[in-house]
Amino acid sequence: MANAKSDLQALMTKLGIPASTKVDIQSNNDGTFVVTSDDPKAAEIERMLNDGSARALRNDLIGMENALKIQQIAHAVTKAQQQADANPAMTDAIYARLPAIAAQITAQSFSLSFANQKLDYTLA
Repeated sequence: MANAKSDLQALMTKLGIPASTKVDIQSNNDGTFVVTSDDPKAAEIERMLNDGSARALRNDLIGMENALKIQQIAHAVTKAQQQADANPAMTDAIYARLPAIAAQITAQSFSLSFANQKLDYTLA
């Protein structure tokens, strides 16, 4: 996360976007990113993320997204294990749901918001 913050700040500085500017970045399932901001220069961040010229930031964002998804899938597996331990007769049914849960998680979009030197991110 620290790398994403510093890489985004560096890119904003390079493009002349004030550090106080709010920038929102969302990933699409096709691997592209959408950037929204009140500053029109932020469109350049979107272009650079999608054409690969902001490779470090792109890699940071993809890494954050994948880490969040893995974390959520691991949580779902742990929860399934606990449910199976509590109700052994339902073990097969409990574990049979895991692929669908994992598919739901991996289909979520990653969103990042940068404002006032603070980085927030979610899956939705």
